[in-house]
Amino acid sequence: MHKITKAFKRRKFAAKVHLYFGLLLSLPLLIICITGALLAFQGPFYRLAYPNHYVNHPTTIARSMDDIVCSLDSTREVNRLFLPNNDRETIAVMYADEDNYYFYNSKSGEFQAKMHNLRGIFQEIMILHRTFFIRGAGHEVVGAITFFFWLVILISGIWLFWPKKGRFRSNTFKIRRKAFFYTSHRVLGFFFIIPLFVLGITGNFFTYSDPYIGIYKLFQSEPPKEEKLPEPTPTSDEYNPKNAPSIATVWHWMKEKKETLPAEYSAAFMMRNVESGRPIFLSYENYHDHYGLPKRIRYSIDAQKGFVISERNSQKTSGLQKYTSTIVYLHMGKIGGNGLKLLWFISALMGAWFCISGIRIWILKKPS
Repeated sequence: MHKITKAFKRRKFAAKVHLYFGLLLSLPLLIICITGALLAFQGPFYRLAYPNHYVNHPTTIARSMDDIVCSLDSTREVNRLFLPNNDRETIAVMYADEDNYYFYNSKSGEFQAKMHNLRGIFQEIMILHRTFFIRGAGHEVVGAITFFFWLVILISGIWLFWPKKGRFRSNTFKIRRKAFFYTSHRVLGFFFIIPLFVLGITGNFFTYSDPYIGIYKLFQSEPPKEEKLPEPTPTSDEYNPKNAPSIATVWHWMKEKKETLPAEYSAAFMMRNVESGRPIFLSYENYHDHYGLPKRIRYSIDAQKGFVISERNSQKTSGLQKYTSTIVYLHMGKIGGNGLKLLWFISALMGAWFCISGIRIWILKKPS
């Protein structure tokens, strides 16, 4: 009898912890889950929200990529150039004299649209997801909410769901219409606790990275040396913006380096700063390696003479960098293709449903 009383008190305490933390964090968690679901498939959502920006318009004009790229700065200096992943996507360009992005048809070179931010409204969704638009302490606030979510709410929830005698009944996993909110909250919560747990733990890395790095170093005999790109300082004391290489020259360098890489890599991005003479960055990508991780190679090029200052290869990084990159890619669903993204998308929507159904259960005070 004494053991039963103690077990009952523990479950009652867990129920109160689950209830109070759930009610307190339900609204911010609802925002995190909905914005996270949108960001899981931000690429397709971009194309739906901004079809003129990211998808080529039908055209009868056919021009080579060489001709299009080399003609982009005939009248203005190009600072950034994002190349398409396929023949359906546009080219995004940022000029040196303004902060707007211009989108050109990658088949014809025709101008299609202009946007102040490359991500548009999804940049605001990302900021809301990570900071709640709170300046300064926003990351810490979201990090604390996420921490209590996976550590307190999820663990107490599975404790309450688990049968008292350790055996599941035949109707344990049934969602009943008469008690839809209550049973769906319990049953779906059981099935989605692992994905939500992984999302919570990996999401905390963006705020509290030191403990994760400490755990990695705990199992390493020697701390790995991190590879760093050179500081973005002018390449020469005598640098003159008038002597900046043309986009045609940079494009030639990009194609030249591409010939030295495996065929699966495609040119993705180039960046130069005409005014300061900082190193030019050339980036190449391939999705994915045999672990499902994106492969990237990035060269830093002298802005005047064109020689390589440094190379950064995602396949040659230190163990620590691969470890942290895996956490980030896992949270963002960039491992294993669209299957993981779909799972994260559904899990985030389920997290939002648990917030709504939990409030409904509390308001009614009984299963309904």
